[in-house]
Amino acid sequence: MEKVKTRVNSYIGLSKVVSSKRLLVDCKMTEMSDLKLSCKRILMLSLISSSSKKGWLGITKLQKLSFLIEYFLMEKGKRAFGYEFFMYDRGPISRGVYQDYESLLDRELVDEDEEGIRPTEYGNNINKQFTDLIPEEINSIIRYVVDNYAHMKTHELVNIVHNMEIELPSGVKMRIDDIDVGCVVLPGSLDTAFKIEKNYMETFFILSNKSLMKAIRAARRNGSKSKPYKPLFS
Repeated sequence: MEKVKTRVNSYIGLSKVVSSKRLLVDCKMTEMSDLKLSCKRILMLSLISSSSKKGWLGITKLQKLSFLIEYFLMEKGKRAFGYEFFMYDRGPISRGVYQDYESLLDRELVDEDEEGIRPTEYGNNINKQFTDLIPEEINSIIRYVVDNYAHMKTHELVNIVHNMEIELPSGVKMRIDDIDVGCVVLPGSLDTAFKIEKNYMETFFILSNKSLMKAIRAARRNGSKSKPYKPLFS
């Protein structure tokens, strides 16, 4: 693993790193749960980065691309995001896709306007540091989905997904368009979802949190000798 060579102190310990002059840091316990979501957001950032190069990308299209990645991995007994997808009027959607996309948007790793969803310069820099952590088994499916579907218009992609067949949690195989709205199309999965070591999760969490990075840099300028992380890029 050449690009990511870092170890991070415990996230809780960061509050001590930048408190020498009572400097407040964005280390709320309510954000600790975000740390566990870093794996999914690394994948989501990678998907947005690669698929936005193929054509216009909106949230509905992002939902369908995420679903297709899970669909094709499920055939191999694997999962990537581990999202639960349920049926909606435009096909399978997941709350997890919305939540992780909104997190990347809030952290200014991605942007959305009339040109669609795409990574920011800062998001591209972070994506380059973590893309090698994604296992080839998952990366190959992401590439397959991006190469074969990301160039399509949203309505074309929706139609393709609607006409696919899937085995429901009950064991019944159905055409997706025949599934009732509100029914689970693809159950959530934690056991087979993409995971990385805690140190890398913490590093991604820190680097993707601009307010936390700003506070750490301020503490360093004010004489702190602690090193909570080694920068992955300047």
